[in-house]
Amino acid sequence: MNSASKYALSKVPEVTLIFWVIKIFATTLIDKGSVVIAILLAWWLLKEAITLRLIIRCLADCCWLVCLLLLRNKAV
Repeated sequence: MNSASKYALSKVPEVTLIFWVIKIFATTLIDKGSVVIAILLAWWLLKEAITLRLIIRCLADCCWLVCLLLLRNKAV
């Protein structure tokens, strides 16, 4: 085996180690990032649903109040 072959073989474990470190790091970041995005999306959807429910409730209460006032005025 000549020195060029030994040099090439000695580089293989280093490249493999670097590859696996980068792969694990990237996979972990992608996994954690997707969880953060999912949590933020769920929080935003919940906030929008609560806001929409409050708006609908306020409109319903206002309509109910107007109906009661109209009925009261007709009774008088």
